[in-house]
Amino acid sequence: MTSQHKENTSSATEARILASARREVEMNGILGLRIMEVARGADASISLIYKYFSSRDGLLAQVLGDMYADIMQQSFESFMSKVTSRASLTVREVAEFLPQVNDAHYRKNQYMRLNILAASLNNEPLRIRLEDLTKKQHAMFDEGISAIRSRMSDGADIDERFFHIVVATQTMYYRELMGDVGFSREQYIDYVVKLLTCDGA
Repeated sequence: MTSQHKENTSSATEARILASARREVEMNGILGLRIMEVARGADASISLIYKYFSSRDGLLAQVLGDMYADIMQQSFESFMSKVTSRASLTVREVAEFLPQVNDAHYRKNQYMRLNILAASLNNEPLRIRLEDLTKKQHAMFDEGISAIRSRMSDGADIDERFFHIVVATQTMYYRELMGDVGFSREQYIDYVVKLLTCDGA
């Protein structure tokens, strides 16, 4: 067997393990992930999993980091596809393009992100991966802000602090816990418009 063939086989095995682990997390949650079930789903041995990932935490760091990156990328691409579909934008349209409180898909992703963040408290490799991903998210925000500004109509501008401070730290989970006492979609959009609008502050 050539070294190239061994490398391809190793990559394929590792990919199967990661896919199996991701299925386990999606079906049973992070705490429900069992190495034996991951091995069974990947048609691999437990020892092989430890060979590639060192430990359960090492496997989770890779899988959860990948899931977090996917959620982040999908959210960014969804927002950017709306922004770039317009030749010109108003501040209100920018606010409407942001994930909304009544978006079930976004809420599901938020729950997963919160679970991943909680898992990182006791998983150093995962925490380091999330730090790196957060720095990349900051660069994504800059790209998004540039795209918005290049399309703002009537010389309007936006306050970029909203993206780097509010969007970076907000969670729809809080809104979910408030239930009927919470705010409506229109209240949210109106408030975002006010925050986004540059007024010299």
